[in-house]
Amino acid sequence: MTTAARVQLLVNGNVPGSSQGAPNGVANAVFWPGGLAAFEAVSSNWNAGTLTLQYVNPETATAIAVGSSTTVTANALVQPLYLPAGWYVPALTGSPTAVNAALNRIPI
Repeated sequence: MTTAARVQLLVNGNVPGSSQGAPNGVANAVFWPGGLAAFEAVSSNWNAGTLTLQYVNPETATAIAVGSSTTVTANALVQPLYLPAGWYVPALTGSPTAVNAALNRIPI
């Protein structure tokens, strides 16, 4: 059985902590240790904005969408996702307010 973990991607629209160690200094990246996860996103007002969970390719430092289910336009809990260990970027578009997002480990 794995231990439950939570990695905060956004707090009130801001990335917590530092991207130190991310490939080629990719900004706003958060490290996920890998495993089965639930992606959650909540905003006080989406204002027609979107949030996309992106994986950072370690060789090219290119951020690529994890999949269509991880692009949200309303409060959502997307599960299950099996995500490899690596750096992830929460990509916001538009002008949603007070967005909070996280990856939550699902114990197996």
